[in-house]
Amino acid sequence: MNDSLYERRFADRSVLITGGIGFVGSNLAIRLVSLGARVTLLDNMLPLYGGNLFNIESIKDRVHVNFCDVRDRPSIEYLVKGQEYIFHLAGQVSHVDSVLDPFTDVDINVNGTLAVLEACRQYNPAAKIIFTGTRGQYGSSITLPVNEDAPTNPKGIYAITNLAAEKIILMYHNVHQLPVSACASRTPMDRATI
Repeated sequence: MNDSLYERRFADRSVLITGGIGFVGSNLAIRLVSLGARVTLLDNMLPLYGGNLFNIESIKDRVHVNFCDVRDRPSIEYLVKGQEYIFHLAGQVSHVDSVLDPFTDVDINVNGTLAVLEACRQYNPAAKIIFTGTRGQYGSSITLPVNEDAPTNPKGIYAITNLAAEKIILMYHNVHQLPVSACASRTPMDRATI
């Protein structure tokens, strides 16, 4: 898409970015603000998870920031209301931490995703949900570059929980007709688009 198409899609649109103060979320926020979107950022600011207020310094007066955890269901239920787009980027992102503390990894990546999906199902089923997975969902590569049709063979808890979150998102699309896009999906049949 060229800039004018992006501008038409996001100008004056309400957008929620979970994990919005991390590297990817903040850069997405900067771009969306430049396109005229009304952006709300959610981040729990847990140490070592990437959230840094410096990342949004250039747009701090043009976004709404909510410091809460993606697993905080009442907060998520409130925050999804009225959003047209939800970029779900929040997650436990450390491979090492997922080995040392797999329960937290599962809790954040799976239960946090469920909190977002259930809130949308109940309070905003028209919101378009965009989820980005991880290259780790594919495991060791047989050929390079790895494409979306490659089989999944995750090698760690972090990659497994991201794959599980993606599959749950696609299930919510199939069962509850939520408009979703799971960016790491492998086949056209698995890939729901918004």
